[in-house]
Amino acid sequence: MNDVNISPIISYGRVFVWKYNNGTSIVCFDESEGQLLWQFDANATIFQPTLYDKLLLFGDANGNFYALTEEGSPIWTFTSRHETSNYPSSAAPIIFNNTVIVGYEAGYVTCLRMSDGKLVWRAPVLGNVRSLTLGNNQLFVTSGPSGTNLFIIDPSSGNIQEKQTFEYWSLPPIFVDNKLYIAADRNVIAFQIA
Repeated sequence: MNDVNISPIISYGRVFVWKYNNGTSIVCFDESEGQLLWQFDANATIFQPTLYDKLLLFGDANGNFYALTEEGSPIWTFTSRHETSNYPSSAAPIIFNNTVIVGYEAGYVTCLRMSDGKLVWRAPVLGNVRSLTLGNNQLFVTSGPSGTNLFIIDPSSGNIQEKQTFEYWSLPPIFVDNKLYIAADRNVIAFQIA
């Protein structure tokens, strides 16, 4: 096996490893035996996946976003017409009301219908998406070099509600008790979210 420097996803006795085979494949192993169950080759760098309701959801550098079953069978593919992120460790997709929200397109957050991968909305953000966080029915997106931009987006419509730009780098925010916490250049900033 090639070097793998990411955390695997484990579900119902299966271990999913991404960034395998020079970052272009996802493999699935049996948890107890370590036996290879399947391998999916995207032929492009794979962005961080998420597992939801027995679907493995991820994008790749060719502009495709996939929904695979836990058995490795494709359910649907969404193909972007936009350039993809040059930051392949960008945010893992998140789930909201039967949609999947993704940040693998350069300069955009995209919302796809979970059932068939059809586009619901696309919101422009500055630069590559660094993190996606949900809280209090709001989507918090950091983007740009070192996550210097924070967008608050309505996850139902894609409407941008607010934008904040920092003069320094920031880490992905955490939402707890109606507050959004952001660690940024030796500071921790807390926003009260109504």
